[in-house]
Amino acid sequence: MKSASLVARSLGLALFALTAASGYAQTSSFPNRPIRVVVIVPPGGGGDTVARTAANALGAAYSQPAVVENRPGAGGTIATNIVAKSPADGYTLLVSDQGATVHAAALFKQLPYDPARDLTMVSWIATTTFVLVAGPGLKATNLKELIEQAKAKPGSIAYGNAGAGTHHHLSMELFKLRSGTDFNPVFYKGGAPAVQDAVGGQIPIAVSGLVTTESLIKSGKLRLIAVMGQKRFPGYPDVPVLAEYAPGFEGVSMLGVWAPAGTPRDILLNLNQVLTKSLAVPENIKRLTDLGLDPLVRNLDESQRIWQNELAVWPDLIRKLKITLD
Repeated sequence: MKSASLVARSLGLALFALTAASGYAQTSSFPNRPIRVVVIVPPGGGGDTVARTAANALGAAYSQPAVVENRPGAGGTIATNIVAKSPADGYTLLVSDQGATVHAAALFKQLPYDPARDLTMVSWIATTTFVLVAGPGLKATNLKELIEQAKAKPGSIAYGNAGAGTHHHLSMELFKLRSGTDFNPVFYKGGAPAVQDAVGGQIPIAVSGLVTTESLIKSGKLRLIAVMGQKRFPGYPDVPVLAEYAPGFEGVSMLGVWAPAGTPRDILLNLNQVLTKSLAVPENIKRLTDLGLDPLVRNLDESQRIWQNELAVWPDLIRKLKITLD
């Protein structure tokens, strides 16, 4: 799963926009008591700031306190299990990425909840598109040459990632399957060490977010080889996308809000509207896009459809690759 620091950074930026929703209309009976916001990262850092930003925004929107509860550990599954087992009344929400809400269904043999059965999607917040960066250890000068080398000598090119089962890792494995290439994964405890080893030449390429690598790219310490989304970045029009070699492929991390399954639809609709209204404010959109993040503003039905698509793809891939974390 994606490192806690990336989750915290991305969510902190996205949830900043929620404060714009303070005047949004409420349902007639919800909420009439405090809302509990359970987050997958620990207190004392970026994640704690994220939680308090979300709590303040929800409290302002509904004129009710929203209380942060930090429950880190086990790749986010501790926090997710709390929400999954809570009453389905809209008073307990989860802030997470796909790690504990999609991938965990296959990564953990003893998972105490079933994401598809025990959770429901409220709203997406933002996405982070991954990139493929190269250091001095890569002989290929562009993506075409890299693909050719990977096919000529399967498994000869290593790629660094944030750890086994992270979205960095799984995205590259999906690309391998769809493109007919074979790269060798090297696992790190977070994305930053992988990037530093690419800079130092210990590994030829690494999967990362543009936010954490752009300064190294601009300074010449790394080369941006490919974008893992489906469209080229505006600031890098000459850098190709991996989808050119694997149609339909997309490597993105998606951040959002979930509630226990069975939460009444009118409450889900209202929560979704509060979130999406704030994310549609132009100045907040610019704030996110300037930092390499994209607001993911979708209505309730579309948000749930996207989540169901994620559930249809990733657990099957993880089982096929026989990746487990317990």
